Amino acid sequence: MRNRGNDNVWYYRCNSCTPRHSYTWGGAGNWQRFASRRVHLLRYMTDLLISDVAQMGIDNYNSLYGPDHTMMVTGRNSAGWALVSYHTDDTRNKPLNLVMRTTHGPFWAFRT
Repeated sequence: MRNRGNDNVWYYRCNSCTPRHSYTWGGAGNWQRFASRRVHLLRYMTDLLISDVAQMGIDNYNSLYGPDHTMMVTGRNSAGWALVSYHTDDTRNKPLNLVMRTTHGPFWAFRT
């Protein structure tokens, strides 16, 4: 359990207990801190490509300045918008522009 709270470790392994998610994958802010030294922040959300990561702050949700939600880019639609997938409510290939209409952000885009 010594690695569970470490921002530098992306996995969690415990041979004698039930596997649990790692600290870095346990929340959007945790992932952003872990990834900040490993991925490239993109200037525009429209620059996202398949396998990139989009994050957003959700109005009145959790943190004031960091991300509350993480989404993977899994495609592009005919209008050119990134399609995102996420597990908050098991969503697959939702156009990012529709997601962005539901909150004021802020938003982050990462090249993986």
